[in-house]
Amino acid sequence: MRSSSSQAASVNSARRKTKSESLLQLHSSDSRDEFTREQDGKTRRASLYRRPRNFSRVGGEHVSTALSLAEIRTKREVIPLNRILTPLLAFAAVLPLAGAAPPAVGEKARDFTLSTPEGKHVRLSEVMSQGPVALVVLRGYPGYQCPYCNRQVQDFIQKAQGFADAGAHVVLVYPGPAQDLGAKANEFLADKKLPANFDLVVDPDYEVTNLYGLRWDAPHETAYPSTFLIDRQGAIFFAKIVKEHGGRTTAAEILDSLPKRKPAQ
Repeated sequence: MRSSSSQAASVNSARRKTKSESLLQLHSSDSRDEFTREQDGKTRRASLYRRPRNFSRVGGEHVSTALSLAEIRTKREVIPLNRILTPLLAFAAVLPLAGAAPPAVGEKARDFTLSTPEGKHVRLSEVMSQGPVALVVLRGYPGYQCPYCNRQVQDFIQKAQGFADAGAHVVLVYPGPAQDLGAKANEFLADKKLPANFDLVVDPDYEVTNLYGLRWDAPHETAYPSTFLIDRQGAIFFAKIVKEHGGRTTAAEILDSLPKRKPAQ
C-alpha cells in the first residue's frame, strides 16, 4: 500500500512539474503572436497582444514575464538632443542662402566683404558710404575665361572717366570654385588695367552669388550676369539680371542711370 501511494505521489509531482515547465515556456515567448482562425467560412488574420502575467508559486516561487522598470530603462535607447538639432540647424543656415531671391529696385543691398586677388578686403557698405556703387556680377570662371565678361569689363574701363565724374565706384565680382580662383582672376585681368575707382573681387564657392540669389546652377555655369546700382544709403535704384551669356549691361546704360554730380561752386 505504501509503495502504491508513493508511486502515485511521484506521478502527481512529475505532472505538476511538467505543467509548470509548459506554462513557463508558453509565457516567456514574445508578447506578440499571430494566429489564424476560421469565422463564418472566412479566414481572418489578427495580432494578439497579451499582457504580461504573473504566475503564483510555480515551482514554489513567483514567476513573472513582465520586464522590470530598471530593465526597460537599460534597453531603451536615448537619442541626445544635439544629434537631432545639429543637422536641422545646419540645413536652416544654408537654406536662406540657397533659396534667396535676387534683390529688386527699392530694396537694400546685402552687405558683404570679399577680397581682391592681391588680398585687399573690399566691404560693400564702406565703399557705398563714399558714393554710388555699380555692382557687376560676372560669370567669373566657369572652366574658361568668359569672352562676354571680357568685353563687358573692357567697355566699363573705357568709360572709367564717366564713372569718376559721377563719383561712382565699380565693384566687379568674379565667382567660381575656390581652388585657384585668385590665379584665374589674375589671368582674366592680365590684359586690363583697372582704374583707381574699380575693384575686382573674387567670390570663392559662390558665397555672394548665393547671397544675392544669382547662382546659375548648371554644368559649366557659375552666376547669372547681373548689374546693380546702389546709393549711399544702400538702396538699389537699378537692377538688371541676364539669364544668358550675352545681353550684358553696358557702361552707357549705367552712366545714364547714375545721378549727375553738381559742379563745385
